[in-house]
Formats: sequence, C-alpha cells, structure tokens
Amino acid sequence: MNVRLNPAWRGSRNALLLGVTLVAALAGCATQRVVPPATPPATAQPSPAAPVEAAPKSSSWTVDGYKKDAARSIYEANRKYLYDGAPPPVLKSVVVLSITIDPDGQPTRVAVLRSNGYNDLDKLALQSVQRAAPLPLPSRMILRRGGLEYTETWLFREDGRFQIRSLAEVQQTGLD
Repeated sequence: MNVRLNPAWRGSRNALLLGVTLVAALAGCATQRVVPPATPPATAQPSPAAPVEAAPKSSSWTVDGYKKDAARSIYEANRKYLYDGAPPPVLKSVVVLSITIDPDGQPTRVAVLRSNGYNDLDKLALQSVQRAAPLPLPSRMILRRGGLEYTETWLFREDGRFQIRSLAEVQQTGLD
C-alpha cells in the first residue's frame, strides 16, 4: 500500500518527527535509578508450609505519619545497617528516594531523587526498601490513584550505616 502525503503537510510532519526525536533523546538523559519490585523467579513455587506474612496496617491518616510507620518497617528489616544516636555533624551521604507503594504495601517504584555519587550507598538505600517489603498498609485516606508516593531521606554516616530522616534524632552541630 502506497500512501502519499499532501505536500503542505510535509513541514508539520518533519516538525512532528523532530519533536518525537527530541523527546526520545531527552528521555535518555534521566538520572533516576529505578529498582523494580523484587519478583520471585518464574520457576519458584511458594512453599505450602511457609505462611505468607501479612503487612501490618498503618494507623496513620497522614503521609508524614505513614512515613514514620514505613521507616520503622525498614529499620526492622535492616538492623545491621543502622546506627544509634544523633546523626553526626558531617554526613558521608544523603540519599533521597521517591517511593511508590500499592494499597497492599508493595513497592511498585523506588527511585533515587538525590545522591552524593556514592553508588554503593544509593544501592543500599534502594535495597533497604525492598528488604522491608511489604511496607505497612496505607490508610485509604492517603491513597491517590490507587497508591501512595512519598519521598524519604537516608542519612549515611562515614562507615556506611544509615538512619532515616523521619525517625532520626536532631543532627549534631559539631559545636560541642
């Protein structure tokens, strides 16, 4: 089938092609790292003896309250990566993640929004969310378009251990 375009449309067709090419090129410039939700291999069969652990329900009706509940779950699943006490006056890295969860508390998208360039610490922050999945079930009051998207900050000490901003104490000033 041979289709001929009206010669008057040729300029608008070229502009459209240029626009599509430009959008595709800019899409390749994105700096966010996205970790897909952990999925079991296709051949893995759930063990009938192993009960599926249900996510706890968050009692919070606000996003800030939910962030604290989610941070507690992340802490529980990542104890060996945490440090106690107030964050030091100088941190090695601050990583900000965008986290989207479904109504069942499963992370559907976890992306780095801010990084200091320590890829290993970015990866640790991303993995800490996946290790804690499912996160607490959010209240229906705070769900938007079938999910909940929020940002959270990981505060990394020089030794690579972290705290989450929603639960961290006030940072030390260094003036002591």
